[in-house]
Amino acid sequence: MSELTIEVLKEIVEKLPNDFIVEFKDRNGSTVTVSDD
Repeated sequence: MSELTIEVLKEIVEKLPNDFIVEFKDRNGSTVTVSDD
């Protein structure tokens, strides 16, 4: 697993358009959504 953390994802998302949403699976298999709102 890479060292990509929630904090890093949020920094990336903040640089993207406001309607951009990132979805990924955490290590428990749950879907995590990061959106820029």
